[in-house]
Amino acid sequence: MLPRGPALGFVASTRKDEYLKSKESMLATIDVCMAGRAAEELLFGKKNITQGASSDFQQASRIALEMVARYGMSEEVGMVFYTDDALARLSSDELAKINRAVKDLLESSYGRVKKLLTEKNKEHTLLAEALLSEETLDAKQIKQKIGWRKEDVRSPAPTLV
Repeated sequence: MLPRGPALGFVASTRKDEYLKSKESMLATIDVCMAGRAAEELLFGKKNITQGASSDFQQASRIALEMVARYGMSEEVGMVFYTDDALARLSSDELAKINRAVKDLLESSYGRVKKLLTEKNKEHTLLAEALLSEETLDAKQIKQKIGWRKEDVRSPAPTLV
């Protein structure tokens, strides 16, 4: 992490462009977006969280809304595709249903991430200390700092091309 302009730090992904993303891949991206706030809450407590995660929430909310209202990935809302114009014309009940589904995706993600960070507290602390001292870490350095072993990680979600 390195301060850049108004951002205090950021995560840059070097994944190849994906033409088709799986639901699992999109949920993983939402999890990454929620991780900063979850870590902040776990380290500093609910009363000391900051606005630092706002752009991450914006990205996570956009992805969740697309999953629900454009990609048919919500059982509650169904297999639909709403344009922006169609969304603007929906009834308040229909909009509330979409908002609940989006909120459920985001809250589920936050719960997953908090649980993971709690379970991996040792690794999280090692990584935070390394970032404080070195400011920038690449994937290889991160793996070394947390003692990563290939057998510790499940294979990534398949990407459709």
